Amino acid sequence: MSVRTPCGRALLAAALVWLAITTPAAAQADPAAAYRELLGQYAGGREEEALQRLRELEAALSAAPGLERARGVQIGLVKALPLAVPEALLPVIALHESASLAYQRRSSEGLAAHSRTMMFRLCELFAASSTTADDRRVASDLFASLGGYFHQTSAGSTGLNLFKRSLALDPSNEAALLGAATASEQHGRYDRALGYLERLRRAHPENAEGRLRLAINLGRVGRSGEAIAILEGLPETDAPVWILSLAHQALARLHIDELRMDDAHQALLAGMARIPVDPALAIALAYAAERKAVEGDGSDLFAVLERSARSSGRPPRYRYSRDPVEVFERARTRLRRRAREARPALADALSEPGSSGG
Repeated sequence: MSVRTPCGRALLAAALVWLAITTPAAAQADPAAAYRELLGQYAGGREEEALQRLRELEAALSAAPGLERARGVQIGLVKALPLAVPEALLPVIALHESASLAYQRRSSEGLAAHSRTMMFRLCELFAASSTTADDRRVASDLFASLGGYFHQTSAGSTGLNLFKRSLALDPSNEAALLGAATASEQHGRYDRALGYLERLRRAHPENAEGRLRLAINLGRVGRSGEAIAILEGLPETDAPVWILSLAHQALARLHIDELRMDDAHQALLAGMARIPVDPALAIALAYAAERKAVEGDGSDLFAVLERSARSSGRPPRYRYSRDPVEVFERARTRLRRRAREARPALADALSEPGSSGG
């Protein structure tokens, strides 16, 4: 049930009141101590228990004094920790990432936004304390991942600004370059997108999605020769099927625009040979065949449409219109592994005298 409906809002309010009543009085009286304790649980590997206690604490605080106070308490405690290495912050960031995802699944938008803001504040602390090239690469991944979360929620230009922050720390960050390019493209800033995509091709030539987006945007600004050269090379790779499908379609479209119908026809025939259940390729092939006055090439169109209707999955153009989640997940996988490895450092900081904050 959505919290946007009166019934949904009433249920959410009732739940928050219930949590405020049932959350231990000590947690409400001393939220810093409660937060410190659940961080200790998380550092000790008790992830689910720590996450549940964090959600209860934040829900209780949001019912009365507000989430701004919760952030102040949480950031104040983390700043007071005697962290021997910046990596000790990574488990704390990972915990709030888990909370953000849990809130999103439950449509708790206010608490999810609080978690993302906490992640941003913690990422800033990590970046400020980074002293090595490795630290800066990790910080770059943190901002790129967070930019993906903010851009996914359509939070204005926040996502793009975080991608830029990531690239200031590591100019070759794959997730940030592709994220910034996608955000720029979605806002119609094709020239800006091309700048990021050309940097991505130099730094990560193996990134097939980046090359596809580069070719499509080159075509949009009239650089069709460069676009065709890239698109002709993509089918020779082991790129995902959705990329191969769009590469064949984009290549054919560029040939059609230049009235090279034979080349367009051949590009689509090659695509259908590779992906015989793709309805978009079949429709384009039927169109090209009609333009060439070739009989028979579109005769299996309805059979292709019937087979594709039985297949699962989103169409390639839907995937193209979305954020590049795969590259974000690769960065997040690296960060979560580092966070698990850094739990002992967090536990050491929490065990030091004077680490209780205020």
